[in-house]
Amino acid sequence: MAVERFAVLRHGDFDVNTGRMSSFGRMQMEKLGDSLPRFALHRRVRLILSDAPRATDGREVLVERLRRLNVNLEVDPPYHALWTDRDHPMNPQAVNSILQERSADVGLLIVLTHAECADEIQYSFGQEVMQAQFEHRSLRHGEGIVIYNRALTAFNIP
Repeated sequence: MAVERFAVLRHGDFDVNTGRMSSFGRMQMEKLGDSLPRFALHRRVRLILSDAPRATDGREVLVERLRRLNVNLEVDPPYHALWTDRDHPMNPQAVNSILQERSADVGLLIVLTHAECADEIQYSFGQEVMQAQFEHRSLRHGEGIVIYNRALTAFNIP
């Protein structure tokens, strides 16, 4: 079964010196975590993320929030391929391979990643694989988008 819904989340604000999420970034992720359950209701959910410290910090916040709200959540170990910045160029084939493999048999796939990867996978996975038609959105820190399979809309979160 193909994934029904696909959420792309950009990690929260972070300290550029340490690479760790700031307290403001944690608040952003809490808000995202609180808004996701409406898209996950009665669905199996899988969270995948990059291995950057700011994404793993965000995972902690999301997992706590989603489990507290009784979301049926599976969490994958971090993927290096989902870490993109000027020092970590994106490999679209590797990313799409991960997304296709890990989206099998889940109702909602959540991807917590970075600006470059978030922008690319909206198109490469959301439009090409899921065949959803929507207007691309550049995500700021702590923002997300939920894309519906074969739908004509997508929803910004929070």
